[in-house]
Amino acid sequence: HLRKNNTVYANNTKLAMTGENNISSKLKADDVIYIRNSELSNKELSLSLGVKPEQIRRIRKRKMWKHIN
Repeated sequence: HLRKNNTVYANNTKLAMTGENNISSKLKADDVIYIRNSELSNKELSLSLGVKPEQIRRIRKRKMWKHIN
């Protein structure tokens, strides 16, 4: 039920399972800020952070991690 509604309970608080709250997230907010400010290619960043280049592209285009400026 929680996954279907995209929520999780932590410390008796209902949180959305986005960003770092997502159980399968490999990145932290600091990583996302680094990606957006970096001049390295998507492939170079993906190799150093352990994610796919497509994920780096989506972060840079703000299709993922929208809540991080």
